[in-house]
Amino acid sequence: MAAPVDVPKTRVQSSISKPGVLSRAATTITGFVWRETNFFRLHVSAFVFLPLILSGVFYASNGQFHIRYIDSLFLCYSAMTDTGLATVNLSTLTVWQQVILYLLIMLVSPCIPHVEFYAISLRITG
Repeated sequence: MAAPVDVPKTRVQSSISKPGVLSRAATTITGFVWRETNFFRLHVSAFVFLPLILSGVFYASNGQFHIRYIDSLFLCYSAMTDTGLATVNLSTLTVWQQVILYLLIMLVSPCIPHVEFYAISLRITG
């Protein structure tokens, strides 16, 4: 019977197997996010990613009348920017799809972001 052969570890394998590599990476990423996040970047990220994520949920919630993904994406971005444009008849949406559009409209209403900004400003300065 042949003796087991020791295979030398590559640089990638040896660095991954060290304890704490993932925790150091998570700490580095978390520190970067906390240092570089400000009011503007937070809102730009919300305006980009919330409609993208919720358009997938919106599309998955199709009812009797099928809505294409491009239409659901357009409706979610339209609700997020308060433009009111619609490519489909809104009465054919399911109740859950209408709730998603309502929540997107409420998230960006002029009152809510300003309240958040002043609350954050008071915590920082106060």
